[in-house]
Amino acid sequence: MARTNVLGRSAPHRPSAPAEGPLPGALPGTLAQAPSRATERSLDLPPATLHECLRPLGVERRFQAGETLFNAGEPFRALYLLRAGSVKRTLLQPDGREQVLGFALSGDLLGLASLGASHYQATAKALELSLALEIAPERLDLALAEDPRIGELLLARLGHALREQHGWMVTLGALSADERVASFLLDLSARFQVRGYSGERFLLKMTRAEIGGLLGLTLETVSRVLSRFQRRGWIRLEGREVAIVARDALALAARGAIVEGAGHRPN
Repeated sequence: MARTNVLGRSAPHRPSAPAEGPLPGALPGTLAQAPSRATERSLDLPPATLHECLRPLGVERRFQAGETLFNAGEPFRALYLLRAGSVKRTLLQPDGREQVLGFALSGDLLGLASLGASHYQATAKALELSLALEIAPERLDLALAEDPRIGELLLARLGHALREQHGWMVTLGALSADERVASFLLDLSARFQVRGYSGERFLLKMTRAEIGGLLGLTLETVSRVLSRFQRRGWIRLEGREVAIVARDALALAARGAIVEGAGHRPN
């Protein structure tokens, strides 16, 4: 029986700038050398382990801040595993407004929503100098034929992304501005911790306008909420750096609970 191409028909590859020289920890070799234990473990693999598993399938690419990995509507040509840096995913609304769909960090897969489609469903743009593993569909097809666990891994990541998107849809539909911003900060903190970075002090690579684009808030509202959190002593702001000072209070704010000493429910 002929094997079905799960990625759909591939488009001609548009070359992007390869990373200059080997990356630290890059593992040369073939799919057979990828550790099988990586795909047998948790469905939410640590970023370093995921890269180790998929490294033989792709080519490292370097993207400057503001450079586009792919645009919505372009022919699907590859998946991208973000190795370092950060990327925002957006979609242009009919009225010309840019809807922010999410922010990808190291270890995140970009282009998953386009699997089986002929075109990309969203635009991905680097927020800073970023490195990504570019995996062509034909290489992925071969990998799936050799080791079905690769397919399980991708399905798990796709499921995780869908659950995350659903969570944000619920957040936008039910929470106040304070609750949305508190939830965003705690979510970002947790994602940094999973990647081995500090979850208590981190840089916001995205602008406040871009945060508002994700949360359905204006730039002014995001700024007011952050300033209010700082006045209450929950966070400390230094430019784009955020330090979480009172995590429990921030968690209560994310749930819409009244925080002792705050005087009122966030609004």
